Formats: sequence, structure tokens, C-alpha cells
Amino acid sequence: MKRSTRGCGCAVAVLVLLLGAGTFALVKWGLPWWRTRPPKPTGELQVHVLDVGPIEGDSILIVSPTGKSVLIDAGDAGKGKVILDALKRYKIEKLDYFIATHPHPDHIGGADEVMNGIKVANAIANGVDLSTPAPSPSPTKKGAKPAPTPAPVKSKAKSVNSFFDEYKDALQKSGAQYEKAEPGKKYDLGGGAILTVLAPTQPFFTKDMMKGGGNDTNAN
Repeated sequence: MKRSTRGCGCAVAVLVLLLGAGTFALVKWGLPWWRTRPPKPTGELQVHVLDVGPIEGDSILIVSPTGKSVLIDAGDAGKGKVILDALKRYKIEKLDYFIATHPHPDHIGGADEVMNGIKVANAIANGVDLSTPAPSPSPTKKGAKPAPTPAPVKSKAKSVNSFFDEYKDALQKSGAQYEKAEPGKKYDLGGGAILTVLAPTQPFFTKDMMKGGGNDTNAN
């Protein structure tokens, strides 16, 4: 009595289909994922949350397994020396990246002192500019020659945005390569450490959108 082979034929056909679908999925999605995955770690990744208190202030130092360094924010005004001392303690002679998350004094108030005290190769920020507006030129009478623009005079009195003016001035003098943060952009720090920018995303939040609480500078 002969056994029926119909069932076996169907099973083989299903197996072939499954193998074909698996191969297609591997080629289409598996290989690209494999090629883009980060390399295996080759050493220790250091993350140091620096004490820039006592009330408010953020500053985080990242040192990759290959020795590349990233400083995220620089605490409040007057905390630059604390950060510079910490960099010496961790044997950081140059910052590969300085990242200013947003222009508030408790985040970049000490940035000018840091950039004046150590070489910074690259600076990344969200692009929000809080520079003190330049004084408007005096109106001139019709037919008269416009008066020359007076040279800016540094005042001892601090304005609300003085911290940003000092940060911007130090950034320009540092020679660091500046770039605006782009969500999704990755930076290879070596040794398997990848730094990925998550924000800010366009369009930026406006003051009208923050009426329920918070502020647009923090949100962006």
C-alpha cells in the first residue's frame, strides 16, 4: 500500500517559501542593520557629573575609551575654575567637543572661563542667540551725513544677557569649530562610543506655546 506524498509536497513548498522570505528579510533589513551597528566597546567609557552647585547648575564630562572628551554645559557663572580643576584631575588637556544644551546662565554661565582656560576643538549649540542687542544709531537730519557708528563701550554693569555675550566672545576667540545641533546626527568618539543628538527639533517652541508653564529657551 503506497503512502500519499501530497502532504510532504505541501510541507516542502511551505519550507521553501519560509526560507525565501527569511533570506529576503535578511538581505533587505538584516545586513544594513549589521553594517550600521556600533563597534564593540574596547575599553571604559567614563561619565562624570561635575559638582557645580550649590543650588543650580549642570555640567557633565564624558571621556570615551579612546580618550576623546566631551563637556556638556559648564555650570553657572563663577564655576569655570571648578570645571577646569576637574578636567585637570581627569587628565583632560583638550576638549574635543563642548556642547551647550541651551542658553541659560546655570548651563553656560561658566563656559567663557572654561574656553579661556583649555583648548576646545568643536562647539555644538542649539542656535538660539541671546546676545545683548546693539544700540540703535541716532536719527540724522535730512541731508546731513550719518554719524559714524560709535565703538561699543564695555560697561561694568551686567545686563540680563551678559553671560551669553561673554560665552559668545570666548567661543569666537577660542577658534573652536562651531556647528548647530542637528537631531539624529552621530559623533564617533572611538572605542564603540557614539554620541547622538536628540534635540532640538524644528519648529522651535515659542513663548505663546509655553503659556501653560516653562519657557521656550528650556524647551528648545
